[in-house]
Amino acid sequence: MAKASDEQAALLRAVCAAPDDDLPRLVYADWLDENGRADRARFIRLQIEADRGTGGAGRLDRDEEIGSLLAENRERWFRELPKWAWSNYPSGESWEWPDFRRGFIGDLRVKASPFVRHGVQLTDRTPVTRLTFLEAGKLVSELAVSPWLWRLRAVHFFWENLGDPGAAALFRSPYLPDLEELNLHGCGLTDTSVKALARSGGLANLRVLRLRCNDVTEVGIRALSESRYLPKLQTVDVRFNRRAVPVAPRLGRECRFAVEG
Repeated sequence: MAKASDEQAALLRAVCAAPDDDLPRLVYADWLDENGRADRARFIRLQIEADRGTGGAGRLDRDEEIGSLLAENRERWFRELPKWAWSNYPSGESWEWPDFRRGFIGDLRVKASPFVRHGVQLTDRTPVTRLTFLEAGKLVSELAVSPWLWRLRAVHFFWENLGDPGAAALFRSPYLPDLEELNLHGCGLTDTSVKALARSGGLANLRVLRLRCNDVTEVGIRALSESRYLPKLQTVDVRFNRRAVPVAPRLGRECRFAVEG
């Protein structure tokens, strides 16, 4: 990873601190233009234009130019991130690499260990809001108190042995106030951790909860449906739980439970 200049680093931090705001991205694009990186600047502006749905009749030409710039530069731009952030992707297999959105990568899969130690290297260089954590089972308690989590909107775990204690530690994290989606697929959860989530006040913005392939029963499902600490919860997926009931409980608010049956 090339070392950024102080000015560039400051501009990137501004982009990362406001992931929904286009203005810092456009300011950074201007800096790139002024520093001999017109292709990267052009790409950022074009993707922002595409996201806004502007451009009218030139839309197809714009999309073709985006594709061309990405094909030529994707690997180089991706590898501007710290090595531990891209080393989990097969070399040369660009079709597996994460997408750029509005000019930057915002969705990655990373190993938990380097993130816990060096997460700021990533969160100050790209406005990442969605992370899939690998090899997180033994580190989930450390991960839960990592301040680098605080900008995330979605967190995913697949077949990680978190268990009830690890999940409970995650639910107590003070750094997930804006989390909207949490995926705990096959992570060894039971009603114990689900009830802990229902009592947690730290995930008030959670909208989507995926609990496939755990050991949750009607008891846990009902606790979630009745929780006053999850006011925005809209979707709960508890399919393929060994003892999940086929009928969702009555809900006091609009919420969709995906259950077996």
